[in-house]
Amino acid sequence: MKRKRIYKSICLCLCALLCLSLLSGCESWNNFRKAFIDPPQPEVYTIKVGILEPQTGRRSYDAEDETAGMALAHELFPKAGEYDVELIYEDNRSNTDICKEATQRLIDKGCSVILGSVSDTLSLAASDVIQENKVPAIAATCSVPILTKTNPYYLRVNVVNSFDAEGAAEYAYKVLGAKAVVVLLPEGDDYARTKAEVFEQNFVEAVGYDTFEYSYTEPDESGRPVEKRAMTPTVYYLYINGEETPDRMEQVFLNMDNMGCYTFYCPCKGSMALPWIAAGQEFEFPYEEPEKPKVPDNLTTMSYTDEFGNTVEETGYWDEWGNWVKWVAPAEPQQDETPEEKNFTWIGTDLWKDIESEAATLYGSTYMLYNVCYTLNYDSTVSQSEMAETFLRAYHEKYGQDATPTDNFALGFDAYLLAHKAMCDVIENDSDFDPNKMDEDNSSSNALFDSNKVFNRMLLTSALYKVKDLSGATGTITMDENGDPTKDIIIEAFDGFEFKAVYTATPGNRNEDGE
Repeated sequence: MKRKRIYKSICLCLCALLCLSLLSGCESWNNFRKAFIDPPQPEVYTIKVGILEPQTGRRSYDAEDETAGMALAHELFPKAGEYDVELIYEDNRSNTDICKEATQRLIDKGCSVILGSVSDTLSLAASDVIQENKVPAIAATCSVPILTKTNPYYLRVNVVNSFDAEGAAEYAYKVLGAKAVVVLLPEGDDYARTKAEVFEQNFVEAVGYDTFEYSYTEPDESGRPVEKRAMTPTVYYLYINGEETPDRMEQVFLNMDNMGCYTFYCPCKGSMALPWIAAGQEFEFPYEEPEKPKVPDNLTTMSYTDEFGNTVEETGYWDEWGNWVKWVAPAEPQQDETPEEKNFTWIGTDLWKDIESEAATLYGSTYMLYNVCYTLNYDSTVSQSEMAETFLRAYHEKYGQDATPTDNFALGFDAYLLAHKAMCDVIENDSDFDPNKMDEDNSSSNALFDSNKVFNRMLLTSALYKVKDLSGATGTITMDENGDPTKDIIIEAFDGFEFKAVYTATPGNRNEDGE
């Protein structure tokens, strides 16, 4: 019995030793596997870009192209340096209150920059949240100056309202040679008023304020008409409300013809300007007969004998001092077979993009659109930069050769492109990023990523303001100190069949011959 107990004890000890050896072997195996077969993977760092756009609600239709443009740019440039760029979408549902919440969610998800939102109102709604969290944002289509002026973290790729007014002024004085312009200004329209003031400032800087001379007649004390000459301002404001009568329009046209002023600037909707344009085309300019040479009333013939004894007859007259004046008939003025053609030229804004269809609907024709032009920020037929051609190729590959990108699509593309350029610049300037040496104070860190793997927002904001000569779909972009882009403005004119680009203006960069 005792022997059996000893034997049993020995077996238990052997089993225990065997288990220990097996456990020791498993641990060694696990260590081996971790070290050589399944080595630890490095931490993955991605740069998150927030897309703040309405996917639902009344503004969702407007946002479709803008969002699609951002997505296409991401397809072409999915990485910044060695890091993947991830798009994070949040639906602001076309609501200003929900837009603030959606903005905060994007920030909480670690987005380093936010793109959007469509509509000035939604972008302004997100502005406070963006500024409080010190996260850079880029608006694609927003054009109100207040967005960037009041928030140093909000930038844009669309030009502010004033830029196309500068382009219109350049076209008026440099191409049309206008010395004076009449501004059709809708009553109570602050948008139009802002553009008109910028237009006036730039136009007057180029041609002067009181340099346009004209003549007129005015009765003196006795009622006799006396011709006078006067100087007049170069920009006239004509306030309209859509209820102007044909007689009122005709009087305006007559006054302009008397002054030799034939250019209109119209920062109003095309529908408000169309009645004026149609009336201007029908207006018959008064034809003035050329002045005939004056013949003195007291012409007579005088006979006398010259020094050689010859009898000479002369036609002349006695002037008021009693002197004999030989009459020499002045040459008859050469009358042109066709009188000088006069036309009014109309310069509109990007609100006129549908004026062709509006004219066809209201008048059944587009005949009145001769000498009509308007400003545009983007035209797919004009290659404004090297990237514009790359953009169009990618767009046609995805949507078909017959498809035409909208302004919103191209601006959405450029919003991502601007963010991508800034990311690459930050990475290039800090190529020795070491995640093991990150500063715990995220707000003051100079590392690429903070401890939460969020790409450095402060460095990114600084880099955005330093972007210059970025080749984009809508032109070459240089950011100014306000976070607004400096870009070209296109002028499109009606050629009898359609509107085509005829001129490219460069606001803020006037050539010497225009100064």
